Amino acid sequence: MSRRMITANREIFTALDQFCATRGTALQNAGKPRWIASEPKHRDFLKDATLGDTISFSAGRKLARFDHSARSFLCTVGFDQEIFSSGTLEVDLDPAFLTVALYELKPRPLGSVSNIRDVVEFSDKEADSSYTGHLFDGLASLFPSVRFFEVPFRTPEQTWSFFFRTCIDECEFGPSWIEKDLADTLRSMCDLDAERIPYRVLCRSIFDGDISSFFLAQYRCLEALYAYSSAKDLINALGLKQSWDEVATVLEDKLGWHPREEGSLIKLLSFASDLDLRLVFDATGRDAAVEEYANLTSTAAKRVYGLRNSIVHYRPAQHSLRTEVIDWISVCKAMAGIIIDVYHGVFIDKIP
Repeated sequence: MSRRMITANREIFTALDQFCATRGTALQNAGKPRWIASEPKHRDFLKDATLGDTISFSAGRKLARFDHSARSFLCTVGFDQEIFSSGTLEVDLDPAFLTVALYELKPRPLGSVSNIRDVVEFSDKEADSSYTGHLFDGLASLFPSVRFFEVPFRTPEQTWSFFFRTCIDECEFGPSWIEKDLADTLRSMCDLDAERIPYRVLCRSIFDGDISSFFLAQYRCLEALYAYSSAKDLINALGLKQSWDEVATVLEDKLGWHPREEGSLIKLLSFASDLDLRLVFDATGRDAAVEEYANLTSTAAKRVYGLRNSIVHYRPAQHSLRTEVIDWISVCKAMAGIIIDVYHGVFIDKIP
């Protein structure tokens, strides 16, 4: 559906009017006809670019996908670091890109009220009959950085893995708890099936200052596969031709059946490498004898499951685990490796 340029511009300037008004300042030209100056070459994108998936991390940090004329663009708001994904090319910001981003994503202004007055009160159609619009770079200076990248998306499903990769780049090279080794491991997760891995959940947690929130997002990647082993057992016993996830869906929808979590996690972790399982064991506070390595899969699964419960539940027994001694960076790195191995094993139909 075509976007009305008059409506888009009116809403952008109305939002600036309201931002200042709520801070006790009424702009002199509030409500007057104003727009971002553009040229005819910008009009097609202004009117016809379609908004795809989007995610808002805060009022000033957002990601979105736009499509136009067989081209796809990643729009970042409030992201300052370079994007290193192959085939991605940053394009110069212009009036069309800025107008569409401000109208569709509605980021909160970063500029002070005085800065907004300097830019917005410059002119309007009623004050100056020769007015042709506000310069786009002046408007852009009032908001978090708006950037556009042409991207080689082949399907819309790839959007979320690309969003996640963009978040990793921003975290590794900006102020964040994520270090290079962890960032490199997380990037390996971006090659997993975009329709199966919950990238949306990972994106929403990666900027959280509490690392345990990101661990929970990683746990959900495994939780999504809990029904795998039980469904496979049923398929083998009955000689079914359906896929394991189809069988699991029927079991849940028709019978209300759910797999047991800890047992399912132990089965899934049989796909994981010993290196990652040992890392989980050590990073969660190895206070037991080394002999526990002999039953590494079960022990690591119990540690992961116990850690998850200690964060989610508020029972005294769950809080006996001393989370302050946990090496969260190592836990998240190990979990990333485990997810990669488990998804590889499950979706190429290996048998644990």
